[in-house]
Amino acid sequence: RNPHTRAAYERAVRQFLDWCSTSGIEDLRGVMPGDVGRYQDHLAGGIPKKKQHLAAIRRFFDLLVTRHVVI
Repeated sequence: RNPHTRAAYERAVRQFLDWCSTSGIEDLRGVMPGDVGRYQDHLAGGIPKKKQHLAAIRRFFDLLVTRHVVI
């Protein structure tokens, strides 16, 4: 609910989606847990940043599952 958290999550998800497109993952339904792990390995920064990105990606996919976009 915090606007700063929402903005940070949006930046994190956009960065993840950019990474997906440059890594050849064109369909969100094809994203696997290992892909998120590879993204985390690629991500520069400390553990707090990596945890924030992971939380943002988790929330993003939870929303997609809830809306029946992905399984």
